[in-house]
Amino acid sequence: MSEILGTEEMDPKGEYEFNMVNIALPLRVPSSKQGLDTGIDIELLKKIDGLYKKKTILERNMFSPAYWHNGKWWTRCSAQVWVEVEDFEKVALALKEVCKEIVDELGLDKE
Repeated sequence: MSEILGTEEMDPKGEYEFNMVNIALPLRVPSSKQGLDTGIDIELLKKIDGLYKKKTILERNMFSPAYWHNGKWWTRCSAQVWVEVEDFEKVALALKEVCKEIVDELGLDKE
């Protein structure tokens, strides 16, 4: 998934559980959007979160939880016995599309 998204795993050494992985999403919050007090523009993060949920749940009938941690957006994916590698590839491609749409709609690539 991280290869498809062009990002990274939270634990690239594989020290955590084998059935769960945290993958960075290609959603970068530009430094000009950062708040002065906390370093985080909470309103922008709320917009991104809302769009992410709308685009995954309502528009694509899928979901992989996204959360903000240490200056990046991450998603946590887990494997069950019935999940195949192709399923992760499909999810990664869909999330790449969702993130691109969010970046375009909010103009995150312009600043």
